[in-house]
Amino acid sequence: MAIEILVPRLGWSMDEGTFSKWLKEEGELVEEGDALFELESDKATQEVESFDGGILRLPADAPQPGEVVVVGQRLGYLCKPDEPLPAAGTPLKQADSAPQVEAPPKPSPPQGSRSETPASPSARRLARKLGVDIQQVASAGNGRSVTEEDVQAAASLQADPLPQKKGSGPTDRPTQAVSPRAAARAVELGVVLSGVTGTGRGGRIRERDVLAAAQGAVAMQSSPDADPQVQGPAIAITDQAAPQGAAAALSVRKTIAERMVAATQQSAQVTLMVKADATGLLSVREEFKAASTLREIEVPTITGMFTKLVAAALQHHPQLLHQWTDGGIVVPDGVHLAIAVDTEHGLLAPVLRNVSELPLAEITRQLPALVQRARARQLAPAELQGGTFTLSNLGRYAVDGFTPILNLPQSAILGIGRIRREPTVVGDKIVIGDQVSLSLTFDHRVHDGAPAAAFLQTVCEILRQPGPWLMQ
Repeated sequence: MAIEILVPRLGWSMDEGTFSKWLKEEGELVEEGDALFELESDKATQEVESFDGGILRLPADAPQPGEVVVVGQRLGYLCKPDEPLPAAGTPLKQADSAPQVEAPPKPSPPQGSRSETPASPSARRLARKLGVDIQQVASAGNGRSVTEEDVQAAASLQADPLPQKKGSGPTDRPTQAVSPRAAARAVELGVVLSGVTGTGRGGRIRERDVLAAAQGAVAMQSSPDADPQVQGPAIAITDQAAPQGAAAALSVRKTIAERMVAATQQSAQVTLMVKADATGLLSVREEFKAASTLREIEVPTITGMFTKLVAAALQHHPQLLHQWTDGGIVVPDGVHLAIAVDTEHGLLAPVLRNVSELPLAEITRQLPALVQRARARQLAPAELQGGTFTLSNLGRYAVDGFTPILNLPQSAILGIGRIRREPTVVGDKIVIGDQVSLSLTFDHRVHDGAPAAAFLQTVCEILRQPGPWLMQ
């Protein structure tokens, strides 16, 4: 029997992605574990491995490179040798393409017989892991195989049945499809899903819809990935108007837009600005350049040096790492710095972990590789998660100060402007020195102004004599 090849979920917030290309040819033998195709999420491009073996067969409606596909969508089949293409490639309904329709009850299989419930191998493995009965999982469309998304939604509802609002009658189940994150958030916030209007494809309820229902206003998913953009003319962009080649960029742009709005709506942001003496920083970097001519040594970038110095300042002010959550203020387990990176598809913020424990040489080695993978869209999802503080360096542009937007749930982000020579007062004299503009945005729900200002002052003091801090 042919095995369906389905679009996997590459991250909890992923609803759709962009199909890049097949890594196997039509009619080619695929073995378990082979890289089968490439799929772009809103953050990275990943190779997807096959869980099964067989001959790759592609129906007429198989997606072309650059097409947007939804999680659970059927891409093709793995067939036995000489097995015909199932149903001539008739497309199957997807969770995001149509409202859920209640299927007529199926007769129970005879005692001891194996159920014929269609499900992908990854969905069956996830069901076993979460303790979900695959036979009880209702797919989001008639005739469609059960996906990992269906299993996760069933697990959420199984662990915590949908709540009732106070004074209401029995909780009604929604007739449309519901994402796992939306189901879990509905349980957490006490939202009755039957009263939520879905904004996903085919009326699918997404997490943002649950948040909007709970707050009585439009709310978006949190955790923005980068800095604000330079504003330009307002341009209306829609999926229908976008050319096929722009689909990936549009998807990233939408994600950035949603998360920026979420950050400004869900936090109390305040920005402090200061000019700091960068003469010592540039002097140390010149010493590295001179040493590199005598022996093989990598010269650190300005961003790399700031990464090391800011991590040192955060060790003196660890409260700047605290994060606001619905359950209270959370204290992270380390200094994990997210570095804003400009890419052709939009800004990303890959995370450099345990920076306070890394020597400058290791940061100098890791950071360029991380930036390169971000620009090539080759980051793993884990490399974009878990940041506890963000750095955004616009120093290569003619920008002095700016107001960076928080990278929720983080509570602080430091913006770095250009370094420029300008007159400064030293004692009773006016001298020409190198100055850098720093902009610290913090969440006033978590921090008061004085602790945030004290952190910024420590950064300025470290910059005056950076050598000992860079050598730690």
